[in-house]
Amino acid sequence: MDEHAYVAEIMTRVVARVEPTASAHEAAVLMRSNHVSGLPVVDPAGRLVGVVSEIDLVRGIHRATGAMSARGFLDILLDSTPRSGAGPLEASQARLKNARVSEFMTSRPVTIDPETTIREASRLLTQHGISRLPVVDSRHHVVGIVTRTDIVQAIEGRTIGPKGSLTPAPAPERPTRSSKARREPPDPYADV
Repeated sequence: MDEHAYVAEIMTRVVARVEPTASAHEAAVLMRSNHVSGLPVVDPAGRLVGVVSEIDLVRGIHRATGAMSARGFLDILLDSTPRSGAGPLEASQARLKNARVSEFMTSRPVTIDPETTIREASRLLTQHGISRLPVVDSRHHVVGIVTRTDIVQAIEGRTIGPKGSLTPAPAPERPTRSSKARREPPDPYADV
């Protein structure tokens, strides 16, 4: 990978997004159905106003209900002993359905433009301890998103193949030392 390559070369261009007035439940369903852990939050004009992630939702529910911590759902399972009234799971589900994305999102997220280098994007992710960077145009409309995974895959030389599947880049040819070249025994099933 060329360290001066641009994020436009590796970013995901079709990005699921949510409005701040959507329910937190809608955002969670959208994340799950798109196999992502976070979403750009856009206003009705399509301008970026924030980012919401799974961890934002979990932390927000924990603050509101005390039902679980950001460590995960293990707390729900351990604390789901039957008792009178709504249990932690029910309280969490109710909060998810009744709260708006705007209550959980990070406002004014770190953003980049398509001409940002992959190296700079990597630096920003590390510096801010975040997992994704919305890619915006001059009008602050989301044109893509770059994740830590995208950068690692670019470094490894992997590209997106047909149907969005990951395909490894061809391995570079390695020079062999003829004097110590290892010979493989013939494959008895090669002609079968």
